[in-house]
Amino acid sequence: MLFYLITVTSSLILLFAHTEYQKEQLQWSDEQLTIQNLINMGIHDFLTGDFTPTSNVQTVEFDYRTGTVQADYSIGDNDLIELRLQIETINASNYEHFTIIMYNI
Repeated sequence: MLFYLITVTSSLILLFAHTEYQKEQLQWSDEQLTIQNLINMGIHDFLTGDFTPTSNVQTVEFDYRTGTVQADYSIGDNDLIELRLQIETINASNYEHFTIIMYNI
C-alpha cells in the first residue's frame, strides 16, 4: 500500500511540475509574439507617418494596447535611416530592436 501511495504522489508531483512548465512556456511564447507585433506595428507606423529624418537623432513614441514603442531615428551613411526601437510591453518586458531602412530624399 505504501508503494502505491508513493507512486501516485510522485506521479501527481511530476504532472503538476510539467503543467507549470507548460504554462510558463506559453506565457513566454505569448510575450515574444507581443514583442514581435509591437516591432512590426512600430516600423509600419514610422514608415506611414510624416517623419523627416535628419542627421540628428529624433524620437517618436507610439502607444498601443499591448505596449509602447519608442523609435529613435536619424539619417546615416548613404541616405539610410537608422532606426532603434525600444519596446515595453504591458507586462513590463523591455526589448530593443535595431534596423536600417532605405530613405529616398
